[in-house]
Amino acid sequence: MATMRHPVLPALLLAALAAAPVPAAARVSAGEVPEVGVREKLGTVMPMDTLLRDERGQAVRLRDVVDKPTLLLFVYYRCPAICGPLMREVARNLDLVDPELGKDYRVVTVSFDPAEGAELATTTKGEILGTMTRRPPDDGWRFLTGDEVSIRVLTEAAGFGFKWDDDSDSYVHASSLIFLTSGGRIVRYLGGLTFVPPEIKMAILDAKTGNERTFMEKIASVCYGFDPESRRYVLRINRLILIVTGVLVVAFVAFLALGGKRRPRRPGVGGAVAGVGSGSGAGSGAGTPADRRPGEAEHA
Repeated sequence: MATMRHPVLPALLLAALAAAPVPAAARVSAGEVPEVGVREKLGTVMPMDTLLRDERGQAVRLRDVVDKPTLLLFVYYRCPAICGPLMREVARNLDLVDPELGKDYRVVTVSFDPAEGAELATTTKGEILGTMTRRPPDDGWRFLTGDEVSIRVLTEAAGFGFKWDDDSDSYVHASSLIFLTSGGRIVRYLGGLTFVPPEIKMAILDAKTGNERTFMEKIASVCYGFDPESRRYVLRINRLILIVTGVLVVAFVAFLALGGKRRPRRPGVGGAVAGVGSGSGAGSGAGTPADRRPGEAEHA
């Protein structure tokens, strides 16, 4: 008997996941950026003709260095706080991922301090790449600078906000890894100061395929929550247990509902159908003795 396929169970499972509360991703136009922080602008194409300076002080446009899937970092090289640890953390993770830096993707670091120049960019590049066991080619990780206009154009397009603080004599800013396709379209943001190689690798692959990671991102945001004390996304065990319990309950109810609708098998029907035209002794003879007409002889 053919097995009937019921699409109800997969639909109910997807509905249970989709119904969980998920914070919507913010999408804003260029210019709508926080004073300090990062406003994610997935799908935005960076202004690729923006003029910058490379480590030798030569003029380059963004499109000249974003010709592969690219990890974009906004830092400033004299930062006394998070920029140095952020770049070293990125270098540590890139040593541990499969895609090859310089061949499969690039890293582009842009200083948002217009007072910084090529000499400082070169020094920082030597320090950061010197921490890597798999040192990339020279064009694998670029360290760029720019004037105030170019910096504002890029940071506004990416949703990256920062400001100068006179009290601390430094810039106040957030940290974020921004992943671009080879055409400069933003597909992923990763916030924080610590990362794990799998999430870096997945973001690089997303930049290669152009996947903005919508459905999986929703599931991850349900299972993870932001801890304001550590300022990191952490696994919420209670949410995970709730989701698993809900899926199991839905599956059990669907099993009962589908099982109760199965038609009972009528006695004898299957045997009669199976014997028609089968050619076996029971089905290929002239019938039972009761079926024979009077006077017919039974043949051995």
